[in-house]
Amino acid sequence: MSVDAGILDSFAKILGIVSKKDRSTPLIYTIQSLQELKSRLESIYKRLMQRYEELMLKAIQSHERSDSEKFKIYAAEIVNVKRLMKVISVADLAVERVIERLKTIDIVRDIKGLASIVGILNELKMKMVNEMPELASLIDNIVHNVNTFIATSQAQEINVSPVENTREIEQAMKQIEEEAERRMRERMKVVLESKKIPLEKVAEVERVASQETQQGSYIAKSPIVPAAASYRAPAAVDLLRVPQTAEAVPTSLRIDRVDIERAVLEYIVEHGGILNVEECAKLLGVTRAEVISALKSLERKGLIRLAR
Repeated sequence: MSVDAGILDSFAKILGIVSKKDRSTPLIYTIQSLQELKSRLESIYKRLMQRYEELMLKAIQSHERSDSEKFKIYAAEIVNVKRLMKVISVADLAVERVIERLKTIDIVRDIKGLASIVGILNELKMKMVNEMPELASLIDNIVHNVNTFIATSQAQEINVSPVENTREIEQAMKQIEEEAERRMRERMKVVLESKKIPLEKVAEVERVASQETQQGSYIAKSPIVPAAASYRAPAAVDLLRVPQTAEAVPTSLRIDRVDIERAVLEYIVEHGGILNVEECAKLLGVTRAEVISALKSLERKGLIRLAR
């Protein structure tokens, strides 16, 4: 796709972002990000399920051999893996529901509905901070993008009761957790039966593991990052704080292509649809060519339209 030479000048006018008609397009980008996140969650869940199978077989074998020491080790890890599976299962279902809700919002322009979306995503982020900080950071970036969309929307401001919104989020999360746990039990049962692992032995292992855990027989898990209250996942806007010359940016601080696209899109929104290529490149600590490449990619995705 060719781009007018004017894009290489100081300013490029971006249409489709400031246009009221196309104001909803950033939500499409958010939906794509959530779909990518969902794929990662599904991949992690699949691997955890395989790990659960492996540990369960070892626990059953050690239990049959009366090897209590190894059984305790395997049983402890089974409890840990199941806990992680529940976190992932809740996140996967919540993201699925958020995606479908955003698709509807993108049609009807229900800005008020985004408040509960942000609340649910923030709840997920806090649940994942200690266990999976990288995924928590991705969710934080998505929340930032939704908040940016809300802040730049031309829709009439609608007052939302904080109490009402909090109650709605709590109810939504409770329903999601109950449904996710039910799904997880069903999926585990199907997998165990397909592997011909006796369910009565599985039940016995989990019963003993639960008892041992309650008695404090296992080493308590420690959070791998600071507690949620003190944790702040890096937001997308932090990308703008990178050193201002591309040549001076260490390799370790360089951002990947997807993050460059996200940052360029934010720059466009924050500057009312006007892009200064040189300034944007300096702020992001990337080259001019990388900014232009990001623009072309965003246009191919239908998120912006370049003036010709």
